[in-house]
Amino acid sequence: MPFDRSLSTSAFPSHLVMRPDQSEIVSYDDPDFPAYIRRGCLSSYSNYSEVSHWHQDLEFIVILSGSMNFRVDTDKITLHPGEGLMVNSRHFHFGFSADRTECEFLVLLLHPLLL
Repeated sequence: MPFDRSLSTSAFPSHLVMRPDQSEIVSYDDPDFPAYIRRGCLSSYSNYSEVSHWHQDLEFIVILSGSMNFRVDTDKITLHPGEGLMVNSRHFHFGFSADRTECEFLVLLLHPLLL
């Protein structure tokens, strides 16, 4: 799928905007360069959980403090400080804390056009 500039904004939302098929509409940092990088906290999400979603972008996440459970398709992994993972394009995924403890993380999304 080509990069669609009309779906990109310069706003920095803290939560997902999704289409009916559960794909995320990514708000890239620069509409002319489809990449997104943020520092986040699970406490900013309802119930310390993101919603399951997918996107065209590759997603890289690294844990800065706390721990995060992460589900990719049917696989579940627990990440601790200094650990991270890459989610390939078009895979359902979400991060959460089952016991609602704080987790600070970095996330980077790169559209396949950049590769």
